[in-house]
Amino acid sequence: MNTKRFKFFHITILVLMMALIFLPTIDASALTGNYKGIRLPCPEGKICPVNRGGAGHGANRHAVDFDFRTQNVFAIRGGLVREDNGWQTDGLGTYILIDHLDGYCSVYGHLSKSSVKEGKYISQGQLIAISGNTGNSTGPHLHIAVTRKTGTNCSINQTDEVPMIFDELPTRELNSKDDTLVSKNKKMLFADVYGSHPFRLWIEKFYADHITSGCNSQSNIPLFCSEKPLTRAEMAVWLLRVKHDSDYQPPAATGIFADVDPSNIFIKWIEQLYREGITKGCDSSANPPKFCPTQNVTRAEIAVFLLRIKHGSNYQPPAATGIFADVDPSNTFINWIEQVYREGISKGCDSSANPPKFCPDKTTSRGEAAVFLLRVKYGSNYQP
Repeated sequence: MNTKRFKFFHITILVLMMALIFLPTIDASALTGNYKGIRLPCPEGKICPVNRGGAGHGANRHAVDFDFRTQNVFAIRGGLVREDNGWQTDGLGTYILIDHLDGYCSVYGHLSKSSVKEGKYISQGQLIAISGNTGNSTGPHLHIAVTRKTGTNCSINQTDEVPMIFDELPTRELNSKDDTLVSKNKKMLFADVYGSHPFRLWIEKFYADHITSGCNSQSNIPLFCSEKPLTRAEMAVWLLRVKHDSDYQPPAATGIFADVDPSNIFIKWIEQLYREGITKGCDSSANPPKFCPTQNVTRAEIAVFLLRIKHGSNYQPPAATGIFADVDPSNTFINWIEQVYREGISKGCDSSANPPKFCPDKTTSRGEAAVFLLRVKYGSNYQP
């Protein structure tokens, strides 16, 4: 093999490997070849007629043309605007490109006007454009496609299109006969929590209860970061707000932990969690003790915290009986894990397995934590 080609081949493989490592987590539905969690680009309750489905564009095509004249276009899913006034003379004309931050992007083509700005987050159901007849178009319509990212970049190439499965027709791709579909699309509270997100109602209730304002409350389009692991510092705030109320403010910090800087915005919450006996920190043998504020909370650890805010700091769960296949009898947290299951706060990470699995060492996501804490607050049968 030519030396230069050999070197190029290995560099290419290395780049691809790095891209795979650092890409955001991809929606499991997308891994099957279909992209889900999207809603029609019309406002809620309005008919959103299809002019041409994926197959109508040609073999291996998945774009959809909607029979829009000059009307408002609403985002099929939230994300980050990568291009707000893209232009393609021989194709899409004026287009918008939105990165859904999960390995996929959506492109809206033949627009007459964009209503969003590059670099800004938008929510599912947000008004983003006005349709038109720009570019290579035989008449006014809206062209939408979801594409697989190439590395870390969004693509508008036809070869990168993937099948779109809209919530309004969850059984298959759209086609030209789907001319009476009624949109379920409405603006979501968080840009990264789409309409059919499994935790959406829980997350929105969590927000309504003023337990959190999201992970970027300074933005006019907030994010929740539902898949992001919950840190021990964030957990302190959430636990105390559920235990007391959303208006609760802990007393000033006195400097209990060696690894919590006085400038840390969570310091008084962290110290109050310690004072109330909900946690002793991550290393109580140290003098002064350590809290590990940036460390992620595991599913095993959160079982203890949840039961202590529910029953009190002196609570001790009954002995374990061996419910979960992946929790060893020697696990320090086994009693707590099984009790959190018995009380209906968590069903584990795979309740379909027999026996079920709990994934004790897996980090707890912010979305999961919202569900657990609302069950503690309102009871195991609560449904938002």
